[in-house]
Amino acid sequence: MKRLLITGFVCTLLTVPAMAVSSLGDWPIGTPGSIHLVWDFSSKVKPSGDGFVADPQVADVYGTGVHVPTGGAVGQATISSTPGDAVVTFAAGEFTNIDTINVALTIYNFEISSAVKEIWVKIEGEGDVTPIALKATDGGSTDFSYEFLPATGAATFGAIIKPNPFFEEIDFAIDPAAAESLASLTSITVDTICRGTAIPAPAALLLATLGVSAVGWLRTKRYI
Repeated sequence: MKRLLITGFVCTLLTVPAMAVSSLGDWPIGTPGSIHLVWDFSSKVKPSGDGFVADPQVADVYGTGVHVPTGGAVGQATISSTPGDAVVTFAAGEFTNIDTINVALTIYNFEISSAVKEIWVKIEGEGDVTPIALKATDGGSTDFSYEFLPATGAATFGAIIKPNPFFEEIDFAIDPAAAESLASLTSITVDTICRGTAIPAPAALLLATLGVSAVGWLRTKRYI
């Protein structure tokens, strides 16, 4: 009976990762080496030139050692219009334009050696979203490779950068879906993770510890 109780307890714990809140990628939010950012534009939006800059309302970093400029945020969104087009307007947490809305996301990363940086982006609003460019910087002379990934699940698009940079810029455009309609932007969600790092997830550590303890307890009880 005791063996059955222990087995049931460990099996119940094995369901914990499955019940965790999922990111836009294939990892649970809270995984070490990941970052979760949300812009809902309810605050922290400032005019800048012919456009705006905005810090995220949610900036959750799971780990230490993120390369962030002094006084800066983990991420920043720059929203602008194309020169010669109508100017982007902002009201009640929404950007709109009869022409293209250009967005540049700057995201800062962990200063760790990682083979791959994986990024997933979800855009909410109206219009057609087109990824434009990826740019990466590490302060040195590292050559990077870039790849955009198609929409999957809730994500509008994804990206892969090799190796992990100190920070990257993701440029995309939102165009009106039809003539005489508006392009709009109401929120941005970004999930990133550094792949190829030896950072165990807390749940995995907990399960491993409990598994070893349970086996040891059963063996002790068997020979008493």
